[in-house]
Amino acid sequence: MTVPCVGESSQLVGQPTTKRSTTSVFKYSSVLFQEFLKERGTEEKSEFFIPIVADRFMNETDGKVEVIPTTAIWFGVTYKEDAPAVKEAIETLLNNNEYPAGLWK
Repeated sequence: MTVPCVGESSQLVGQPTTKRSTTSVFKYSSVLFQEFLKERGTEEKSEFFIPIVADRFMNETDGKVEVIPTTAIWFGVTYKEDAPAVKEAIETLLNNNEYPAGLWK
């Protein structure tokens, strides 16, 4: 999983590190997201924080999260009004071959 961190240019990469930890960070975050939706999904300003997912993944599954430095600029969608600017930024990255073609296929 690669996700830029707020406030600095980094990426998170998560994977289990022991035999007892076979949960992928994707499956783990999906479970946490379902819990989040049940607990706070109706709150307009609630946010699902990826650093909390990384912390719980490391502490509860013995998984490993490695921070990889990058020069990429962070952007994200918090509100639906953010979506057009993020979509445009992703299209620019695709057009500049910074993201692979067919990213979501």
